[in-house]
Amino acid sequence: MKQFIVLIAVLPLLMVLMLQFVYEQRNMVVTQQIQAIVYGAKEEARLMGYFPPDLVERTREELLALPGVDGVSFYSPQEKPLARYSLGENRFIDYRVEVSLADVMAGGGVFISPSKNRYIYVLEGYTPSEFVGEGNT
Repeated sequence: MKQFIVLIAVLPLLMVLMLQFVYEQRNMVVTQQIQAIVYGAKEEARLMGYFPPDLVERTREELLALPGVDGVSFYSPQEKPLARYSLGENRFIDYRVEVSLADVMAGGGVFISPSKNRYIYVLEGYTPSEFVGEGNT
């Protein structure tokens, strides 16, 4: 009887541990999709010389459509196209994307409060501008 009671106490913890492997796989797939979406946006911005507002909004909508994503913050300081042949740092397009992921661990709601079962995934970088249009500075 003692062993049965111990089994009943330990079984939920073992189930959550096994379920965590599934959650890790799901989180890995979502982060790969986030990386692919941001990479595509970065390549478009590279050709345009900056992140125009419509590209930022389209990227934000694509990220919010992913499962588990409940918030996106997109920041790029450039407000006009940068020239391809600029010297120094004037040709680099900076960006920072913060994606809020919810329900990242198994046992959420039972062992972990929903407010703590979150993760902020950050992608930050820069890319050189390839914009060769007229009227840029």
